[in-house]
Amino acid sequence: MDYKVDFEDVKFTLFDFLNVGSLTELPPFAEQSADLYQSILEEGAKFAKKEIGSLNESGDRIGAKVVDGHVVMPAGFKEAFKKFGENGFMSTDLKPEYGGMGLPNTLGVAIFEFFMGANASFALVQMLTRGAANNIQTFGTEEQKQTYLHKMNSGEWCGTMCLTEPQAGSAVGDLTTSATPNADGSYSIQGTKIFITSGNHDMASNIIHLVLARVKGDAPGTKGISLFIVPNRRINADGSLGQDNDVKLTSIEHKMGIKASPTCVLQFGDKNACQGFLIGKQAEGMKHMFTLMNEARLECGQQGVAIGATAYEHALQYAKDRTQGGNTPIINFPDVRRMLMTMKAYVESLRTLIIEAAMMADIGKHHADAHKREEAEAFLSLLTPVCKAFTSDMGFRVTELAIQIYGGYGFTADYPAEQYMRDVKIASLYEGTNGIQAMDLIGRKFLMNQGKTMGHYLETIVSHLNKAAAAAEIKPLADVVKAALGRFQEGAKTVANRAASDKSASGYLATPFLRAFGDLVCASLMVRRAAKARELLQANPTADRARFLNGKIEAAKFYVEQILPEMDLNLARIKSSDVSALADVF
Repeated sequence: MDYKVDFEDVKFTLFDFLNVGSLTELPPFAEQSADLYQSILEEGAKFAKKEIGSLNESGDRIGAKVVDGHVVMPAGFKEAFKKFGENGFMSTDLKPEYGGMGLPNTLGVAIFEFFMGANASFALVQMLTRGAANNIQTFGTEEQKQTYLHKMNSGEWCGTMCLTEPQAGSAVGDLTTSATPNADGSYSIQGTKIFITSGNHDMASNIIHLVLARVKGDAPGTKGISLFIVPNRRINADGSLGQDNDVKLTSIEHKMGIKASPTCVLQFGDKNACQGFLIGKQAEGMKHMFTLMNEARLECGQQGVAIGATAYEHALQYAKDRTQGGNTPIINFPDVRRMLMTMKAYVESLRTLIIEAAMMADIGKHHADAHKREEAEAFLSLLTPVCKAFTSDMGFRVTELAIQIYGGYGFTADYPAEQYMRDVKIASLYEGTNGIQAMDLIGRKFLMNQGKTMGHYLETIVSHLNKAAAAAEIKPLADVVKAALGRFQEGAKTVANRAASDKSASGYLATPFLRAFGDLVCASLMVRRAAKARELLQANPTADRARFLNGKIEAAKFYVEQILPEMDLNLARIKSSDVSALADVF
């Protein structure tokens, strides 16, 4: 199957709407330019289409296999991965002194859409490796950085994150993996980890695992957990690879989707010879790991965007080509157009949400103004569970609509829609299920903060909408969203009041609260995008460009009028006194 993506909308989002070129005003990016960013974006899209998109279907059909105790990837993956590393795509935003490209995270996240959309199983290897490398870059010693980062950033070595255990699941604090200090400063690691993405494969000569474990005597629960670097093979003093490090592949999971991604069960220290190295401070492992996890949550959201986006493009092409009822293309049927516009509106709004969140990360790390940094970090923290949960859920909905447009053909393996639906579903499950994300939003980001950050963010939305309303055509849309924002604020007060008197209220109301907030945020983004499109139309663009820009305005109208009302459905659930799901009937 060919990889399809609306490259022009990615460009519009990055350069016209978000003005990614403004990041060159930040010190780390001062020597860069918007032209450089566009060139790299184009190269990323080309690589995705040419090198890895063609492997997506075969990877799904063949899957990752275990041969003689090791994972063998489908044909073509190893060669493509080598080229991927040689082109610098492993670590676009990591520091040049350790082999990264030193680009903004915003650009890296945008390019990641291409890789994930073209071949999710392939992209997950890069996602985990880049995340592990960034963790070492952030918390590791200089010796650790020099030992691991250059080869991870080049793709010669890969990385993982090892949290989950059979008996613990999402309750990470219940882990039993142990770390025993050795005389040489290393630790002996023993335990079992499950659901480890890319935990074993033949695309790299070494895999660097980041493993959560507890040093004997440290506190129970999450407070006593430490983080360790555990290479699959030991590394000699001269940087060459030594003996196996007693990390055993027990099995790989046979999954609904992402079948070419080896999801491994790993046994550490089966022979009492697994050597690990503390990263950061002892008993602060969860703090260090959350750096990786929060980034992974944004990337899970990007998985929803990327796969939903290519599912939409395939469905759109099919609707143009497929005729029915007297050689009439089905795209002319109103119900098909309704589904296509739903997909378009979700994809464009969710893409913008993820990339703007990535831009907040860059500003939060690098802006010279401390207030700007603090504001960006606070907004990013607030939006992270929305980026992960709302975007992966709605990305799944987009793939569902793609199958519906294909009709019976969409239910077969002859067309790509069914694979996209299977591949995207995992995004709502790993890195903290979407229910956990919703409870994080309502509990930590809203109630524990007394609503201060959310209140400030909503004020920012109103400010943006007021600017958008300067265009007469956009004002009615902005007014509808501002009115919806007022209703959401009333719903948020209801949440706070109910949670104050009922401990179960937070969990019961969490998902409708997150979805209401997600729709509000996305509607506001679509209105802002429409205002930018209206501004660009005043420059008398070509006919094709004018049609493209008018599409932004029409998609915004559709989101505000047809999708945003779902916010009120979720607010009705919040305001209802019904708690029947908690009754003793199961």
